[in-house]
Amino acid sequence: VCRSFDGQTPVPGCMVNLRTAAVVFARTTVTQSDANGRYSFSNQRLPDAPFQVEARRESEDFVLTTASDGDGALGSGQITLDLAFVEAGSVAGLVVDANGQPVTSATVQGAGNVNSGADGRFIAPVLPAGVYLLTARRIMGTVAVETQAFVTVTVGQTSAVTLAFPRLAM
Repeated sequence: VCRSFDGQTPVPGCMVNLRTAAVVFARTTVTQSDANGRYSFSNQRLPDAPFQVEARRESEDFVLTTASDGDGALGSGQITLDLAFVEAGSVAGLVVDANGQPVTSATVQGAGNVNSGADGRFIAPVLPAGVYLLTARRIMGTVAVETQAFVTVTVGQTSAVTLAFPRLAM
């Protein structure tokens, strides 16, 4: 399972590579984690030699990697390996309208691309430390409306932010 820095939160959409360290016939197999952060290398025999599993989370703004080594010579036909992005933080946010009511399906950009859920909440997991300018966008009739907020991400922590849309003049 690909997990965030907390070792608990699953990270969907990680590209996961299995690389053999064999001198002859070295190979790399690639898969992607699902919505629950789970990944598998279906129909792949574990190498009978040392190997490395690497996970990458990519965005237009950043690339993070984490890796773990294993040894197929131990004779196991199957292994379970959790990969955690320990040098990262995350953002947990809320998108609200001018009355403080949750906004569903707002697009939030600036720390990857995520959408707010039915309760207006969103999470941007696995972010490098730094300051991010988040932009929430929603369509109201034929008008696109945006709001922005800065948030600071610290390694090993989840930063909270609220993006509030302004009241529109009629």
